[in-house]
Amino acid sequence: MRIFIAIDLPNAVKREIEKNHKTIAANCRKSRIISTGNLHLTLKFLGEVEENRLERVKRIMNEVAANVQRLELSTANWGKFKSRKGHIIWLGVGGAVNELRQLAQRLNQGLKSINEPAGFSFQPHITVARDALIDKDPADWKPPAKISWVVRQIILYESVYHKRTIYYVKHRSELTN
Repeated sequence: MRIFIAIDLPNAVKREIEKNHKTIAANCRKSRIISTGNLHLTLKFLGEVEENRLERVKRIMNEVAANVQRLELSTANWGKFKSRKGHIIWLGVGGAVNELRQLAQRLNQGLKSINEPAGFSFQPHITVARDALIDKDPADWKPPAKISWVVRQIILYESVYHKRTIYYVKHRSELTN
C-alpha cells in the first residue's frame, strides 16, 4: 500500500485555499488544482509499504507524537517547486516551523528501516496545484489571508487512485498537550 504521514488542515484553511483558486488560474496558463478534501501538510512520504509493516509505522508514529507538544502553525506565502510537467504550486507555513521540522526529522529517523530516504529534506508546505505552467512567479502573487491553527495530531494516510486520488485514514497519533 502507498502511505504517507501528514497533518490534516482545518476547514478554514481549506476554504481560504479554495478562495485563492482564482489567483492560481490568473497566474498560470495551466494547472491541476488539488481537490479541497485532499489538502494536507506532508511530514513523511513512505511510498509503497507492505501491509505487515503497518503496525510498526503506527507504533513509531505514536512514540514520536507522545514526545511532541501541539504546534501552532499559520498559512504564509506562495511558492513553487520544479516538476517534470511544469511546477508544483504550494502555500508556505509559518508559526512553529522549527518544531514542525523537528517532528518531521524524528519521524524520518524512526522510519528509516521502513523507507530509507535518498536525502531527507523537509520544506513545510501545502501543495495546492500540480503540473502548473506559470506566467508570474508565485513569490509575487498576493498572499492569502493568514490563518492560524493548532496541530493536535498526525495522520497516517493510504493513497489510492481510482480515476482520482483518494486518501484513507489508517491511523491517528495525538500530540501531547
